[in-house]
Amino acid sequence: MLFYYLFLGIIFILSLIICWEDVRHKKIRNNVVVAGFILGALLFIISFAFDLVNFDYMKQVIANTVSALVVALVIWKAGFWPAGDSKYFVLMVFLLPLQYYSRTYLNYFPAFVLLVNIFMVFLLFLICKALFLALKDLIIFLFKTSAGEKIKRLRVWAGSVLRRKYSLAGIGRVLLSMIFALAISFILGKFYFKSHFSLLTFIQSMIFFGLMGVLVEYYISNFVEESILPVALPVHSNLALETKQLIEKDKILAREMGELRPDGLDIRQVDVLQEYSIKNNLQKLFIYKTIPFSLWIFIGTIVTIFLQGNILQIFRK
Repeated sequence: MLFYYLFLGIIFILSLIICWEDVRHKKIRNNVVVAGFILGALLFIISFAFDLVNFDYMKQVIANTVSALVVALVIWKAGFWPAGDSKYFVLMVFLLPLQYYSRTYLNYFPAFVLLVNIFMVFLLFLICKALFLALKDLIIFLFKTSAGEKIKRLRVWAGSVLRRKYSLAGIGRVLLSMIFALAISFILGKFYFKSHFSLLTFIQSMIFFGLMGVLVEYYISNFVEESILPVALPVHSNLALETKQLIEKDKILAREMGELRPDGLDIRQVDVLQEYSIKNNLQKLFIYKTIPFSLWIFIGTIVTIFLQGNILQIFRK
């Protein structure tokens, strides 16, 4: 038990440091991550020397960490989280004892459980917050706005949804939803309902992700986006869809801006966009109000420790 508590102590302390710095400075320092790997490696060596772990356990840890590294790089390249979050996730995988995946253990990549838990708690937060704000807005819309204002707001909302859905990013999200639905239906069928792939489960998953997509899109367009003066554009800003479409339409600007990463804008990109705004008399740009994803990695890790498996096991028959 001491073996587990030592690793959990390192996880807790490092996570507090990483999350605090990420919230304040929007940056995860490499030296903190490296320190975590060094501490973990030293603890593994000591544990191995005192026969607290065997060679087979060490092989499983290495395989799990390497698999997590590959997956984290793919997610980073796909633009779903910054490089710092990738490193933080791999560090959590390296430090978290394999016992905490025991109830839904997958060979070679048991940390898939941790990955699912991270995104599930994040999705649940988005759904709950979006649902609350949508219901609040619906009450105001139904009882406190005029008929003309209702029609105007419906047109604006419909136009915003269509622009998102039929942009390249929107089409990408639809395809990603189909992949997620296929994966979820396979996981539920194989590990939970003890059956083969079900077309009905796939359709239900597609409907679920479609409804959640509409809800999240509503939340993003109404409560996450904000307009900002170009001169006040900060470094590490994440551009909203409207500003990204503006950049895509201007080939010269798109070439000068370069690749837009989930880490946000660097200093050079901020300068380019501000200069473009001055030349073209742009009065405002649109960005996203973001919450550091490191918080969700930490929460997902805590959930994994308490459940010792996948959060979906709560719904297991």
